[in-house]
Amino acid sequence: MKKKLYILSILCLSLLSFAACDRESLDYGTQKPEVDNRPEGKVSVAGLQVGVTTEPVVKSTKIDLTPFIIRIFDKDHGNKLVNEWAYGDMPEIFTLKVGNYSIAAYSHDQLPAEFERPFYYGVRDFTVKENELTSIETLKCILRSIMVTVVFDDELKQLLSPDVKTTVQVGEGQLIYQKDESRAGHFYALNDNQNLLQSTLIGTIDGEPVNLSKAFPDVKAGEHRIIKYTIKNVGEEKPDEGSGSITINIDMSCTVVDKDEVIKPGEDVIPDEKPDPDPTPDPDPNPGEDMPVIVGQGFDITQPVNIPESGEMNVVVNISAPKGIANLFVEIDSETLTEDILVSVGLAKTFDLAHPGALQEGLSGLGFPTGDQVIGKKELVFDISQFIPLLGIYGAGTHNFKISVVDQAASPNTKRQTLTLISH
Repeated sequence: MKKKLYILSILCLSLLSFAACDRESLDYGTQKPEVDNRPEGKVSVAGLQVGVTTEPVVKSTKIDLTPFIIRIFDKDHGNKLVNEWAYGDMPEIFTLKVGNYSIAAYSHDQLPAEFERPFYYGVRDFTVKENELTSIETLKCILRSIMVTVVFDDELKQLLSPDVKTTVQVGEGQLIYQKDESRAGHFYALNDNQNLLQSTLIGTIDGEPVNLSKAFPDVKAGEHRIIKYTIKNVGEEKPDEGSGSITINIDMSCTVVDKDEVIKPGEDVIPDEKPDPDPTPDPDPNPGEDMPVIVGQGFDITQPVNIPESGEMNVVVNISAPKGIANLFVEIDSETLTEDILVSVGLAKTFDLAHPGALQEGLSGLGFPTGDQVIGKKELVFDISQFIPLLGIYGAGTHNFKISVVDQAASPNTKRQTLTLISH
């Protein structure tokens, strides 16, 4: 009995000791937060002028800068947000800890897509020194959203039924343009130079159902793109209005507005000047090793690949991107697969697997990785084996799959490679 009591006592003491140690490791709110002991300096924005200019052609208009959002970020502490005001409510002088900062202006908190609300953004760096006054006088903002308008030529416009509409998508942003829509849509730019714009026209035109999709790669932030639909290949005679027996051929173009005008926001505009250079990112230690790579699995992707008469074969492309994938563009340039055929299987001539938009279902149905299966991945298998039988259905021809991988590096790297398949 004494032995049992002895063992029980030892066990209780052990449990009490463990609980005491565990309590010591817990934080009951008594731990003091880390104190920033850096000395301070002052920043003056009394004379700050926020100028707004834009590259695309936009009609001159007065821009109210009062609601613009001004944010201060601490670059020495992971770009932590330390202050935020509306431009009209900014104090003339404020205090910051000594260090390196950036000041950024935003026209508003941008949505993925919105009509008649261009997004302007500007940023510049500054340094705060102990017991000194740092003055910031100018901050230039530029158009950062992608501006898209949709128009129809006069001849085609007469044949449009009320149900005609155009869906435009960039990344996660999507807007529907009715046939009489005159407003400009503004889309969130995922990166500076390589955004994918997808447009789909559906409805009834001259009594015929129409479903026309097309994708436009390499769209830049701040561009104004005009999607224009016109009638083509109809000869000299105008199609009989309302005739269901005539097939309407529609040409779809996407042009960039000339970059030769500037918005004039009244007294707040800053005269044209060279913009402050962006901070130079730290160079990659091994730029060659960090480049994306596109290779064939078991075959040389740089050489044409012959598809057997059976029309079935495994074609797998291995993609690696040490910095993670941001975009994976694919352009199908085929002698037999027309845009209409591609649309019928839920595809388009050009698409971005990272941001498939309306093509999500069609791409997934063919076994292609999309969305989160692509974004940020360092290794990716692009298997087009399920797509191969389609290549031979419409006869012999050469089919080029132009693959472009853009990584997530501070200065994005791009790797392009063409996979050529020949059907007999």
